[in-house]
Amino acid sequence: FTWVKMEKPNLEALRLALHDGEDGVLRSDSVHGDPNYLNDRFFITSVQITKGQKAGRAEPLKIDFSPWLNTIIGGRGSGKSSVIEYMRLPFNKTAALPQKIAADFNEFNQIPSERGRPGMLTADTEIRVEMRKDGRDVALTWKGANVIEEHRTEEHDWEIVSENSNIEKRFPLRIFSQKHLYTLTEDPNHILRIIDEQFDKHTWNDTRNELSKRWLKSKQQERELAGKVSSIDNLKIELSDIRAKMKIFEESGHKELLDEYQRMQMINGRLDAQVGLVEDLEKNMLGIRTDKIDTLFADSLFEGFDDESLGQLRRQARDFNDIKQLIDEATQKIVAYRRNVRETVSNIPWQKRRLENVQKYQAFVKLLEENGEKNPNAYSHLVNIQQEFEQKLTIFVALEDELARQTEVSVQLLKEIEEHEKLLRRKREETIKHWQGVNPNIRMYLSVMGDLESAEKSFRNSIRKTGSEFRRDLLERDDDGFPCGGVLFELGKAQNPWQKRTAIIKRLQGVTESNNQNFSKPFAKHILNMQPEDLEQLSTWYPEDKITLKIVENRKEEDIETGSTGQRTAAMLSLMLVLDDSPIIIDQPEEDLDTKRITDLVVKGLRDFKAKQQIIVITHNPNIPVNGAAENIIQMNFAGGQIQRQISGALQKDEVREAICEVMEGGKEALEKRYYRISRALDR
Repeated sequence: FTWVKMEKPNLEALRLALHDGEDGVLRSDSVHGDPNYLNDRFFITSVQITKGQKAGRAEPLKIDFSPWLNTIIGGRGSGKSSVIEYMRLPFNKTAALPQKIAADFNEFNQIPSERGRPGMLTADTEIRVEMRKDGRDVALTWKGANVIEEHRTEEHDWEIVSENSNIEKRFPLRIFSQKHLYTLTEDPNHILRIIDEQFDKHTWNDTRNELSKRWLKSKQQERELAGKVSSIDNLKIELSDIRAKMKIFEESGHKELLDEYQRMQMINGRLDAQVGLVEDLEKNMLGIRTDKIDTLFADSLFEGFDDESLGQLRRQARDFNDIKQLIDEATQKIVAYRRNVRETVSNIPWQKRRLENVQKYQAFVKLLEENGEKNPNAYSHLVNIQQEFEQKLTIFVALEDELARQTEVSVQLLKEIEEHEKLLRRKREETIKHWQGVNPNIRMYLSVMGDLESAEKSFRNSIRKTGSEFRRDLLERDDDGFPCGGVLFELGKAQNPWQKRTAIIKRLQGVTESNNQNFSKPFAKHILNMQPEDLEQLSTWYPEDKITLKIVENRKEEDIETGSTGQRTAAMLSLMLVLDDSPIIIDQPEEDLDTKRITDLVVKGLRDFKAKQQIIVITHNPNIPVNGAAENIIQMNFAGGQIQRQISGALQKDEVREAICEVMEGGKEALEKRYYRISRALDR
């Protein structure tokens, strides 16, 4: 069998399909599957504008679209582009526009302050877009800056889902004008944002932010632990001095007595600490003052309650009284236990030995005093200090271990951040590689961390110097403004930017009073005076990548900046068509293009890509609707102060062909005369 493309089956449609050949007739042995199958394609079915300033005032302006190629035609000032500007609002395609495009849209997107002033909205403007997405009918309605989402139910009724705030991500419509496409060639890194739209950059950002927060928190804990541990050396020295002084006493011939005194004092301290725990518990129990609550849920507080409710509250009151009694009993027991444990500890047999040792020690101290020792109690004082210092030292050793573990956590997080940054570059490279494979007109190259302008800006923000200081250290430029020196220049030309970035960070962190790491003295001084947190921020500093675009002409590559306006626009258009399968709207792509380039690039691209995605083109060039074999051609007109839809349909309709001839060719007679002069007359 054979597939024949027609809006409606009739002889005119058949004749046009046979004439169109490749796009109009498909033999079953040359095509796989059903060409009508949309594969759950996301496409717009209609847009309706109500009570716009110059559209839909008397009655709504509604335009239906085909899932394939749609072309909107009409004379100058017929409102073709305005329809597209209206569509930006429900799809939230109003942000991150190039400056020139944003200025034009801002004039459109307002209510005129008076007659004749810019603005295409009114206080009651409503824009409704219906579409097919994920196998279901969805509608977005914009009114007063709010967007309502609706889904069609199985009963074919519209049901409001929510007031949606995530429109742009869920409905990725793309809108470009010729001016917009050209602007993209002036700012290739805008392409970087489009590349990032091809994967879940939001999730990547969330993970990156979370890793950075964890790393900064880990470094903060590391600094706090290091501050505590830093005094351990002084503590060890002081403890050594104390032990040396104690040794003088111990070598006086009474070492055994002093050792026993030291040991028993230490044990007695432990006993006191244990009793102290019981005393603390007693204080806590006494702090629970249940006697402040006399009764709970008294009947007098709930007059008018039914018997069942009062009964349940009384049961709660009785349960509370039981708990109160248990607390009182436990408090009395802990008070009695505290008295008993203090008395028991004070009278255990060991205490007798300790007191005997204390008496011997005191006799020794008296002997020293009689022999002229100025501070006979020094040994006892030294014993107490030694115990205190040894306890601190035990804590510090544990802190050293904790610091080592925390340092390892920081190192691991830093590795995870770098791996996450490399993941972003791999995703970008994969997207670029895919585009390169289907687009022969433009080449794209990713320079990892190569955007020197943004690198300088982000670096200066990190070191809190946003002016022009330290240019020779960071990014020096020649008289023509081209980078020629500094660590950022070295990073931009490095064969391995990952290693180079790490080396730069280590070099910065290695700056000391005696070693400026070959930086200028003012810059080294600034680094030394930075807060630790600011210097740590540099460890997670990764400059943005740079996109380089090249036009391919006759198998030769040249920088896109050197191409003509037409070349640059055509190359960018061919790139935009391969980005993804979401609907794309293009406003007058033929501007600044010669007819041959329109045919070779634009028309061919539209015919190729309409099979995978919906395309809506506003055009003045007849080649696009005719040779592009548009499935739906819409004629717009401006009359009576309002934008109107004249006719719509496929080329097989007489009125559609006549509209194309009148609007785009100046009428049938003018077309025939041009054809005769160019073709037939010259043949003779």
